[in-house]
Amino acid sequence: MPKTILSEDVFKYTEHTETLDLLDKFTLKDAGKDLERRMIRKSLDDRDGNQTQAAKDLGLSRQGLIKKIKRYDIEK
Repeated sequence: MPKTILSEDVFKYTEHTETLDLLDKFTLKDAGKDLERRMIRKSLDDRDGNQTQAAKDLGLSRQGLIKKIKRYDIEK
């Protein structure tokens, strides 16, 4: 039996389906907060805790980032 080569669209659909499956576990608001928290944590980790650089990467002011770190109780 010949191998079937799947189009990129099938893989894109799979990725989107996995993302949408996450929404079954969260409200849209909670999913957004979770994503924001993860992005902040990753940026801080990538920048070795440098808030100025992390804020720049995220398109935030340093003070805006500090408020979000406090809101989400992200450890330094």
